[in-house]
Amino acid sequence: PAVTRYCGSLASSLNSLESAGIKSTSIRNNLEILSEKIELAFNGIAELEKSISSIQKDMEEAAAYCRDDVRPKMELLRKHIDDLEEITDKKEWPIPDYTDILYRI
Repeated sequence: PAVTRYCGSLASSLNSLESAGIKSTSIRNNLEILSEKIELAFNGIAELEKSISSIQKDMEEAAAYCRDDVRPKMELLRKHIDDLEEITDKKEWPIPDYTDILYRI
């Protein structure tokens, strides 16, 4: 939701600038990148949920499955979320970042 709100804010800013006759390629590019990353994150969540629902009861099989299937999907999803965090305005990001955790909390 935070990234979606930020996208709305960027889109509104872009529309205002363009209405005033100002072209802003950087805002448009950020908006497009954020939209793509949101899609990748949502797809990653769906894939991860699908994999988690397939975990077997047998502990050894479940552990191997998590190592081979679930963990790589978690790592990919984390990359997409990290990318979103990097681009989204810090004021909009509701979760403490590493700097906050290490020095401010």
